[in-house]
Amino acid sequence: DHQDTPARHISASTLQWWEKQSNQAKESLRGGTLSLPEALQKLSDFIVRARSRDKKMNLNVWANDPDFDSVILQDCFKTTGILCPWQFWESKSMRTMKMLAKDFLNINTKKAYPRNGVYHNAEDDAVYQAEVVTDIMGRLALNMCNLNWNALDGASPVWKSIDGLTLRHVADESGETRGIYTLFAQSD
Repeated sequence: DHQDTPARHISASTLQWWEKQSNQAKESLRGGTLSLPEALQKLSDFIVRARSRDKKMNLNVWANDPDFDSVILQDCFKTTGILCPWQFWESKSMRTMKMLAKDFLNINTKKAYPRNGVYHNAEDDAVYQAEVVTDIMGRLALNMCNLNWNALDGASPVWKSIDGLTLRHVADESGETRGIYTLFAQSD
């Protein structure tokens, strides 16, 4: 209902998409009492308060697809004149995390992480994604410590660490690149 912000519009294709969603998901859209600027200001205040408690905070803004969700949010901040409380490099991808789980841990995330809650309910989506990301990150950290990478699928990984950033290049038996991944290690 709050389309009073400049440069915001209702897309017919988005309305059609929402019509195909569950009644519970559609119901979760009703009842909001904040305008877009008010909601964005509350989000910004929350992040600013968290950062003020820890000046070295490494903020990670997770989205299933940051090229969609984060971009829309950042544009909302811009069009309302509210400073976005994170930098572009702090956006992280849930899809990338699921790819790492598949490639490094051989996990089918759809089977390993059954969905609880209502799809497309913002709170349920956020809780689910946080649980999945936290579990995958923990498993990746354990596997970095315990796995013999030279025996991984016949691939020959090459590791290089630069200032706490670990890069891993994976090539198959013919030398073709299968992927280059980055994993971050934090120290206190």
